[in-house]
Amino acid sequence: MDVSQVLVKLKGVLHAITRGDYDVSRDIEVYLDEQEQPKEVVDFAEQLNFMSLKLEAREMALKKTIDELAITNNDLKQSIRNSEFISVFFAGILVLTVIYTVAFSLILNYPSVNTYIPRLTELAVLILGLMTIRKSRLPLKTFGLTFKGWKKSLFSSLLFTSGVFLLMALYRLYLNKSLGISTYEIFPVKEFDWSLVVYAPVSLIQELLARGIIQTAMIIHLVHRRKVLLSIFLVACIFGGSHLNYSFELAFASFLLSFGWGYMFHRNPTIVGVALSHFLIGNIAYFMGFWDFLIQHPM
Repeated sequence: MDVSQVLVKLKGVLHAITRGDYDVSRDIEVYLDEQEQPKEVVDFAEQLNFMSLKLEAREMALKKTIDELAITNNDLKQSIRNSEFISVFFAGILVLTVIYTVAFSLILNYPSVNTYIPRLTELAVLILGLMTIRKSRLPLKTFGLTFKGWKKSLFSSLLFTSGVFLLMALYRLYLNKSLGISTYEIFPVKEFDWSLVVYAPVSLIQELLARGIIQTAMIIHLVHRRKVLLSIFLVACIFGGSHLNYSFELAFASFLLSFGWGYMFHRNPTIVGVALSHFLIGNIAYFMGFWDFLIQHPM
């Protein structure tokens, strides 16, 4: 093969390289043998091979840079969504504070509306919570609105609820003894109240707001090495404080229970388990007669 034919071959290789086909660089190796090829051909083949390697390396570096920029872009988008979420969240907290203050004032001044105001407040909270979730543009699973991990969540829920039930039963027996009741009856309340059915959506709404929105927002944005524990504690304070319109005793009990639900939600971030536990414990407390006991000294 004369020099002109070799140059034609190498020209074809050059065109392939400019199109990004670097596999053809293997074809250059046959022209690097100084014993079989003229010096001019060998020199040209070496330069062409070196150029191919440099172009391939630069293209790989460019792809890596593009991938890194894509990751950075996604991180920036996530940061923007988080910032928007926290803005909406704090605005919602302010609105919620106003709603709670008005509701608390109405309950104090007009005791007869105590039955309706909490339900209307919960409806307003639900609307506010859904607006917060929508405005945040974050995935629904971020707020625990997912069935992923629901089996583990249910198991933890039943385990926690069983432990609380045991403590409540022991305390019920202690109260019986203190009141001079010679019976081991732990469910003195026999009448069914339809408010127990309404308590199901109430439990769901309260857990969505407390665990799904507030606790999630705090964990995302708090800068602290123990931010999870701090978030659970702060939410427990808020959750307990929201029950002060009934009594200090109920608020304190809610504060303690909130710790367990907060930890459960952190371990299995789905509303399923915590809402079920909330509903069950509330109903158990009713049939054990604890509702009357906890609300006997309303504030």
